[in-house]
Amino acid sequence: MCQGHASERRLAPFTLSDLSAPERGLLAAMRLWFRSHPDSYGALPPIRERLRRGGAPDAVLLPLFGFLGILTSSLRSPLDAHCVDCARVGADEARLLAVIAAHHHLQESWAATALDARLPLIVREPACDAAASVARALAAGGIVLPWREAAAAGQHPAAEAFLMAAE
Repeated sequence: MCQGHASERRLAPFTLSDLSAPERGLLAAMRLWFRSHPDSYGALPPIRERLRRGGAPDAVLLPLFGFLGILTSSLRSPLDAHCVDCARVGADEARLLAVIAAHHHLQESWAATALDARLPLIVREPACDAAASVARALAAGGIVLPWREAAAAGQHPAAEAFLMAAE
């Protein structure tokens, strides 16, 4: 069971139960990646299992690993990744889901701005390209993530925590 997190006040305005099955699978995969780093590749079997449970095609693995690898090696400050089955969704986690969803909803400039605050400029474009590749792989498998515009656009104070963490 989840033992709490350092940034309890930085929660998304929604919980795990509010997410679709593909979002839950993607979130679990991201949590496994960040919680197992630097041995992220050792987490491949459970990541694949969580993605499959969410209905994501296996083709999403390579672009997702590319996206998460760029983030892992380039973030200005660490992400707050919750336990894999934690019912709460952190602001950082919600923002990463929103970055991928933005590409499904023609909000690429929003995704770039969201990443710009946390990544050095030189890796922002590769990170955006990798997020777009994740979105394309999901779409090819019939999955389109919802655009949770209110949270993603920063209309909720907790959603802005991702951007403020870089300051």
